[in-house]
Amino acid sequence: MDNIEFYTSPWDITKVSDFKVAVTFPNERLIRLITFSGDMKVSSITEMPGKGLCTGIAYRNHCLVVSYLYPGSVMILSMTGTIQKTFKQDDNGQELFITPWRLIVSPDNTMIYVSDPNKHTVTCLTFAGKKKAIYMDDDLKMPRQLAIDDYGSVYVCGAASDNIHQLSRYLTKVKILIDKNDGLDKPSSLAYCAYTKGLLVGMPNKVKVFKVLQE
Repeated sequence: MDNIEFYTSPWDITKVSDFKVAVTFPNERLIRLITFSGDMKVSSITEMPGKGLCTGIAYRNHCLVVSYLYPGSVMILSMTGTIQKTFKQDDNGQELFITPWRLIVSPDNTMIYVSDPNKHTVTCLTFAGKKKAIYMDDDLKMPRQLAIDDYGSVYVCGAASDNIHQLSRYLTKVKILIDKNDGLDKPSSLAYCAYTKGLLVGMPNKVKVFKVLQE
């Protein structure tokens, strides 16, 4: 496996295929498509314009779904970087985001979930840009990374509330799944492992793994 060094820090990553990933570099306003060989050595790196301060990224339906800061928006890009759709406002003309930080896509490729730490919200959109739901809770502060499991349950980490919220497909609160009593301290990254049914939670200088039990 190769180590790849860049001049600026990568922000988010998504799997495009078994041997290709897409990575956002907001400080360079770039998205890099990195292709690996069968022995996981880098075979090519392709750059495409990020269209702004690109942060969160997901690959679905042969497109890239990307969130942007200043101004806050979500765009759907072709794999060559052409803008296909831009989501900034809801049907009432209200701004959807201040700082759309990270995003994920539902397993059935119909919903986009976006965290916004400045608004302390998670927003659910369709691929047509229709706002379906917004989650806001007094016990969720500065939501950062999102994850989703095989059943469509959404998980969001509160970096300032030291907890992980479990939500339904349409962002109704199921429960606070994990909190500081379980050892959380400023959680900022999150991933779901379908094989182990576990949540991997990244915190400063450590990662913890928690088993998710479906009720």
